[in-house]
Amino acid sequence: MISAILCVIGFVILIFLFFFRASSPRAPEQEKTIEVNHSPEAVVNYEKGTSGRLYEKLTGERNPSEQDTIARKAIISSLKNGSGTLLSSPNVLLGYLSSPDFFQAEILNSNVAVAKQEVVSWFISKGISKEGICDLPIMFYLGSKPAQEFIESREKFSPLAPGC
Repeated sequence: MISAILCVIGFVILIFLFFFRASSPRAPEQEKTIEVNHSPEAVVNYEKGTSGRLYEKLTGERNPSEQDTIARKAIISSLKNGSGTLLSSPNVLLGYLSSPDFFQAEILNSNVAVAKQEVVSWFISKGISKEGICDLPIMFYLGSKPAQEFIESREKFSPLAPGC
C-alpha cells in the first residue's frame, strides 16, 4: 500500500514538473550576428558627382539617336530571356537587366581602364555610337578583388563609361 502511494505521489510530481517546465517561458536563444567592418577605410571611394550622374542616367529621360536605338534593340533582342550575359572575358562581365532596363559591367581585375575600354569597344562594334554609350545607360562596378585593391589604394572609382 505504501509503495502504491509513493508511486502515485511520484507520478503527480512528474506531471507537476513537466507541466510547469513546459509552460514556463524559456530564455531566448542568443542571436548569432555577423560583424561587418564599417570603418571609412573599408569602402570604395567614388569620383565626386559620378553616382549622381549615374542615377540621372538610370532614372532620367533618354534621347538616343535613331541608330543607337536600333542597335540597342538588336543587342537586347539577342538575349533569349530578355536579360543575361552579353560579354564575358578575363577583364569584364557585361550583362543586361530587363526589369530596370540597363546594362551593367562587373570589372574582374585591377585594370579598370582596359575593362571599360573593352566594353566601350564591344558596344561600338554592335553599332552604338560613342555618345550613345553614355545614354544606354551602363553601370560599371568592381568585382571583389578589384574592389579590395581600390579600398587599399584609396583610388577613386567612376561607375560611368569613360567620358560620360
